[in-house]
Amino acid sequence: MPEPTVESIAAADEALYNHVSKLWPDVVIEREAQNRKWGLQRHPTLPPSKYPDLALLNFDLSTAADARADCDAAEKDGTLSWLHIAIEELCESAEAAVLHGEHSTELHTELVQLAAVVFAWIESVDARSEQ
Repeated sequence: MPEPTVESIAAADEALYNHVSKLWPDVVIEREAQNRKWGLQRHPTLPPSKYPDLALLNFDLSTAADARADCDAAEKDGTLSWLHIAIEELCESAEAAVLHGEHSTELHTELVQLAAVVFAWIESVDARSEQ
C-alpha cells in the first residue's frame, strides 16, 4: 500500500466530513423519536449491584482483552466484521465503567470510540448500498 500523501489525507478527511454531516441528522432524528417514545432517559451504565464487576456476567460480555483477541484472530483469518469491532468497543466501555466508574473520562472516551465505530459501520453499509 503506498504511503499516504497530505493531499490524499485531506481528501479522505473531506469525504469523511461530508458523509458524517449527512449522517448526523439521521442520528438526531432518531434520538428525538426515542425521546418522544420513552421520554428523557437517564439509566445507570451498569445495573445496581454490590459487586459491579460481576454485573457484566449478566450480559455474557467478553472481557475487553478477549474481545480484542477475537478481533485480532478475525483480522488474521480474513473474517473481521463491524460486529467484531463494535463488540470490542462495547466490552471496553463496560470494562471502563467497572474499573473507573460511571462518570469517568475513561468511560466517556470508550463510548465516543464506540459511537465512532457505529458511524463508520453505517458509512460502510451506505457505501455498499450505493454501489
